[in-house]
Amino acid sequence: LLGRGGGANAFAVFPCRPFTAPAGVAKYRPGFYVPGAALWRRTEFNMTMTVDELVESFEFFDDWEDRYAYVIDLGKKLPPMPEAEMVEENKVRGCMSQVWLVCEKDEAANPPVLRFRANSDAFIVKGLIAILLELFDGQTPAYITETDAIDVMGRIGLDQHLSPNRRNGLVAMVERIKSFAAQAA
Repeated sequence: LLGRGGGANAFAVFPCRPFTAPAGVAKYRPGFYVPGAALWRRTEFNMTMTVDELVESFEFFDDWEDRYAYVIDLGKKLPPMPEAEMVEENKVRGCMSQVWLVCEKDEAANPPVLRFRANSDAFIVKGLIAILLELFDGQTPAYITETDAIDVMGRIGLDQHLSPNRRNGLVAMVERIKSFAAQAA
């Protein structure tokens, strides 16, 4: 719910410095970041990727298996969500996996922005959450409302490789995020 929690335990993000994989690493492996691409780790300062940077980070990979491994690795980097927030009222309806999503409005930012925390019991879904948080965490309600996350997923190539159930879950997560933004506007 908007406005709940926060304070010293509020969720935020820090930039991750690009890491160049050692010579000879042809395929993506968890822990190796793509040269020249912007990959961010969640920490204390808000510096999410732009849509173009997110798309660029996925264009590095030649095949879907590498992209899939990258999505899973992004999900593993999500900060833990407190057990107290993994309750029925925070569940996203429409997902086959369990997904919890919490939003808080950061009034201290100028202009005010929305902060998200989320978790899932499925690795690939956690990766999709990480991508959505890269797009929307720390953004204004207006930006969130105007950004077409499904189009971004198409530019990344995920639209062609998600099962219908995963796609429905992705749409449900985006709709929930946009409903938070509409409430906060």
